[in-house]
Amino acid sequence: MVETRAQAMANERMDNLEITLQSIQTQIENLSKLISKGKEEAHEEAYNSKGHSEGESTHWGTHQQSRPRPPKLDIHKFEGSHPAAWVAKKE
Repeated sequence: MVETRAQAMANERMDNLEITLQSIQTQIENLSKLISKGKEEAHEEAYNSKGHSEGESTHWGTHQQSRPRPPKLDIHKFEGSHPAAWVAKKE
């Protein structure tokens, strides 16, 4: 079967989208790991903050500065089908 120029361009575009999606997925996984690590460090810092002695009970929120939380993102993992629709939904 002979591939037309339009088909070749479409295939190239799909390949580029798949590469981009894989990159985005890796970045999301890395960010998720960093967020989890950050939460653990914040809890540890709150526990070890000034005025806390061993065996004393604390409330986690009392030692942290209040900052507005960023909005929660609902990002679903790419499942391998319809990459253009997945990217559009994420944008």
